[in-house]
Amino acid sequence: MVQQPDQGQGGPPYKDVQLSAMVSNHVRRAVRLRAALEGITVRCLLLRLIRQAGIAEIDEGELVDRRAAGDTRLQPLT
Repeated sequence: MVQQPDQGQGGPPYKDVQLSAMVSNHVRRAVRLRAALEGITVRCLLLRLIRQAGIAEIDEGELVDRRAAGDTRLQPLT
């Protein structure tokens, strides 16, 4: 059963917090490559996978690229 987050009183319903895990280099490269190929951030890719696995309910609004429009850190592979 998926638990609903405690939204508290007022303010934004979610506060971003860091989540980290140790993985091997080839896993990190594969995740980054898949995100680049899809033209999305690693954050967005992982949130999609978490949602698909039924681990947590994630709104579409959380799956947007929140970087500034001029940010060039992630460019699609050509």
